[in-house]
Amino acid sequence: MKRLLLCLVTWITVLGGVAQAQAPLTNKDEAARNHYETGLALFDAGDREQALEEFRLAHELFPSNDVVFMLAQCEYHLGRLKDARAHYETFVQHEPTGPLSETARLRIAAIDRRPSVFVINTVPSDVQVVIEGNGRKITGQAPNEFSVPRGSYTITVSRKDFQTQVRQVQVGIAETQPLFFKLDPVPGRLLITTTPPHATLFVRGMRAENPYNQRLEPGVYEVYAEADNHESRRETVEVEPGQDQRVRFELNYVQRSGRSELIAFWGLVGAAAAVGLVADIVDPNVGSIGTTPNPAPLSLLVAAAGVGAVSGGFLGARLTPHYIPDNKAMFRIGAMATGGLAGALVGTAIRPNLTYGLTGGLAGLGLGAAAGQWLDHRAPSYGRVTLIQSGVVMGSLAGLLAVPAFGIDREYANLAVLGGMGVGLVAGLAGAYFPDPAKHRLSWRRMVLIDLAVAAGAFAGAVVGTIPNCKPRNCEFEDTPGTTQKTLIGGFVGLGAGWLLTRGLDDPASAPAPNGASGFVPSVSALPTQRPDGRWEVSPGLVARGAF
Repeated sequence: MKRLLLCLVTWITVLGGVAQAQAPLTNKDEAARNHYETGLALFDAGDREQALEEFRLAHELFPSNDVVFMLAQCEYHLGRLKDARAHYETFVQHEPTGPLSETARLRIAAIDRRPSVFVINTVPSDVQVVIEGNGRKITGQAPNEFSVPRGSYTITVSRKDFQTQVRQVQVGIAETQPLFFKLDPVPGRLLITTTPPHATLFVRGMRAENPYNQRLEPGVYEVYAEADNHESRRETVEVEPGQDQRVRFELNYVQRSGRSELIAFWGLVGAAAAVGLVADIVDPNVGSIGTTPNPAPLSLLVAAAGVGAVSGGFLGARLTPHYIPDNKAMFRIGAMATGGLAGALVGTAIRPNLTYGLTGGLAGLGLGAAAGQWLDHRAPSYGRVTLIQSGVVMGSLAGLLAVPAFGIDREYANLAVLGGMGVGLVAGLAGAYFPDPAKHRLSWRRMVLIDLAVAAGAFAGAVVGTIPNCKPRNCEFEDTPGTTQKTLIGGFVGLGAGWLLTRGLDDPASAPAPNGASGFVPSVSALPTQRPDGRWEVSPGLVARGAF
């Protein structure tokens, strides 16, 4: 009944306005009235959506404050409160008094009391939401709806292992505002080191720097590594949000064959034996004390060396299996070389001539070959075999230098060298077998660097010992006790320095710092600078390089 009365009052008002105009209705006015009447009927029937469209058409054809009121009525019942409030305010401004104005004011007050709504949806779900503004702080979880008064708000959405998002949002009266937040995962870090350290590394099919240290999106990554003389390896690694994932990628060593080294060694043995045999035939007293040497012609010795090398290589090819692991091959070579050198020293110690030296060397070579073949199943890794051989060589040289350094009679020089060889052999065996191979790796590359450090130290010691004896434009090395002592000391210093400086070469236990700690390395550079007159010039300066 109230609705009918309201419609009747509104229609009388419209008719009154038309009557006061005292002008005949045009087609446009007639159309406006028809739309208005249709809107009233639809409104009374409860179809507010279609009634709103009819009132809009009527207002476009014939603007009227009463049509504005009916627009507000429809919008209010449809929940479009922001538009309804605006139309109610327009109606009150043009008609401040009357029953309809009072109704409009009551509706405006009711709308003002209605809260606004944030409809927050997120990916992922179950995130923490904090809404701050207008002296309020609202917390909860999303996806969800949050009722707030109109105003400006700061919305913070967060979840563990995801990057927090903050957004400034303005919401009007009785407004429903949908908001969507997509949180990105906190990046993780993938750190990869390989054994051997020079392996070629691929991450997700892309070649990567080794060692690898990158911040990545969380996920599953395929890692592939390959290296010469090693089995390739492929593995998937999962990086979780905010995680520092460290991966030690160890490739299994595939032992190459040491057959070529053994054949080459037999060729050298054959050449040395042939040269010694020819020299002994030409002059059996070569090397004897108190005799005048009559050495063989150089061309004859070269020819003998060639024939001996070919013969020794052929013999070695016949005796060497088609495949022998490289460490076992080097172990046999070391045993034969040590036995041959020791036999030659013993032979020349018995009688200092070439015949005894050659006989003792061949006997020692045979014993070394037998011992190497018998014990090669206990051969350590390739690098550790190199350590044994380096110990023998450095010990022999140290024994040789000890003769002039400590004034040992030259008749006992062979025994001094033999003693130094024994000490070096014992030290090399201890270093090769006692440390745990799983914890202390050793490569032949490191041993080469250590040997170079020993040589450099010995050379520096010899130079230091020689400089005081130098005359103007005449500086000759003399094996005086002082000079050879300094040479020995320099060699030992080089050994210690080389061992310490290369200890991390074979075991890169850690990658770069995960957080990329900043560094500062000043270096000279040229920097472009602008002069007061606007011209540019290059000026010297410093630049900083660092990892951040």
